[in-house]
Amino acid sequence: AVLGFSFSGRGFKYQGAGDVVVGLCMGPLLTLGVIQVLDPAQRLWSMLLGLPLGLAAVIAFQLRQLETIMSERTARSGTLVSRLGFDRAKKWIEREFWLIPVVSVLAVWPWVSKWGLVALFVVTFLGQTPLSLKLRRAKSPLSSNLVGLARRALYYHLGLVVILMALMGRAA
Repeated sequence: AVLGFSFSGRGFKYQGAGDVVVGLCMGPLLTLGVIQVLDPAQRLWSMLLGLPLGLAAVIAFQLRQLETIMSERTARSGTLVSRLGFDRAKKWIEREFWLIPVVSVLAVWPWVSKWGLVALFVVTFLGQTPLSLKLRRAKSPLSSNLVGLARRALYYHLGLVVILMALMGRAA
């Protein structure tokens, strides 16, 4: 029902809450569904594991909106990125990038060794750094640095899924 309302008429996208819906659906809810199918006893950690995944999905979603911000502003879209404008949205997304390593470590710390946590932090930090730097180099909505950035963020999201699942597989 939530997803249906999100994309119909004047749904959450026009209220500026579409990012929250994407984060919840692509993060904790999707992860909970997958884990429920694989191992019904593991519910709590799967919800925690979904937090960094949801954040990475939101960043990819927002980067796509940043690529098309000119048309979204013309269409008077109510998304968070178009409401913030280019400069503030860029800073917002950069800050979200820096949250991923921290949220990833906090999501798995009870189940993973100290060295696993350090490795996770370093890998997630190094993975998001080129994306963050490329975003920082974009000085206008028409910058060539924005082209393909959302796609690269999706690759980063996929890599994060693989890393987190591998760590949790070793911890189980």
